[in-house]
Amino acid sequence: IGVGEGWCCHLADNSIALFIPPKLFNITLSREHFVNLLEYCEERLKVKRVLACFDKSEIDPREGIPRALKCIGFSVLPPNRFPNWLDSKTTFAMVYLI
Repeated sequence: IGVGEGWCCHLADNSIALFIPPKLFNITLSREHFVNLLEYCEERLKVKRVLACFDKSEIDPREGIPRALKCIGFSVLPPNRFPNWLDSKTTFAMVYLI
C-alpha cells in the first residue's frame, strides 16, 4: 500500500488500529497513500472503522498528522469508546467510520 515504514496494526472487532510511529510526525505523509490505505481497509479487510493510534507522550493532538486526519474525516475517539484491547491511558486515538 506504500503508507510508510514502521507501521503496525491490530485487526479485531470489525476495526483496524493503525499504530503510527512517532518518526512520521515531522515528515510529510502522502495523503494519496493514506487514502489508498483507507480504501484497502474498506474493500479488502471489510472493517467498519479505522483507528489511527499514537503514543500520548509523543503527540500534540492539535498539530501534525492528527490535525491533517481531521481534514479527511477522522475524529477524536473518546476514552470511553476505546476497544478493550487498546489502552486509553497511553494511546491517543482517532476514528474514521466506514
